[in-house]
Amino acid sequence: MKSLDKLRSFAADPLLGVVSQRQHAETINAIADAIEAELAERYVALPLDVEGEPVHVGDVMEFSEFEIEHPVTRTVEGIGQGTFFAWCGERGYQQHDPKRYRHHRPPTVEDVLRELVAAYMGTPLDDSNDGEFFAEYAAKLRLAGEE
Repeated sequence: MKSLDKLRSFAADPLLGVVSQRQHAETINAIADAIEAELAERYVALPLDVEGEPVHVGDVMEFSEFEIEHPVTRTVEGIGQGTFFAWCGERGYQQHDPKRYRHHRPPTVEDVLRELVAAYMGTPLDDSNDGEFFAEYAAKLRLAGEE
């Protein structure tokens, strides 16, 4: 990169100690700006999922358009400008809109407990008022699983 070569020659300049601190800072900032511009030309920004999180190769994404018991998941194999690519069985690699997906997160013990109690009571629950309750019993379940 031309800008990195410029930075190396600036660092090797025998007059480096003679210039003022202000001139030194201005030169370094100008070179840093040039490096940043060169990088921006070469790289594509990561696409964002429906929740605004960047999508990386290797991430497991979950289709978010509708809620189903067993969500459709895709493992990101490639990134493009505003898109990601994933294997789709018999259809091969396909392009997907990241705004229709969110990062897949396997359910926690707390999630399963909350779902159990909600199903038993016939009403949905959230973490706003019962988080400590579920955390306490989830810890007990984890300890039981270790024995």
